[in-house]
Amino acid sequence: MCGGLRIKKEVMASVFSRIIAGEIPSYKIAEDDRFYAFLDINPLAEGHTLVVPKCEVDYIFDLDDRTLGDMMLFAKKVAAAVRRAAARSRRSCSGWRFRMRTFT
Repeated sequence: MCGGLRIKKEVMASVFSRIIAGEIPSYKIAEDDRFYAFLDINPLAEGHTLVVPKCEVDYIFDLDDRTLGDMMLFAKKVAAAVRRAAARSRRSCSGWRFRMRTFT
């Protein structure tokens, strides 16, 4: 179950599940019991961070409203921490963007 949503068992885990499980290396930025944030392997900007749910779903919008909202709050905290870290290292923070992508 993921926030009340019954998740089907897949034969093959997604790349994100494998990253969360530690099967694929990542540079972890933040983690809690439901979400995982890590640096993108091909960043569009310095500090480009991905935030993913730990439960496997086909599409992000398959998440229930509460889980999706909680993930956005988690992402907001992560973004604030990345911004503070960039400020301490005297890096520019002018290129902040928020994007939500789904993959089929």
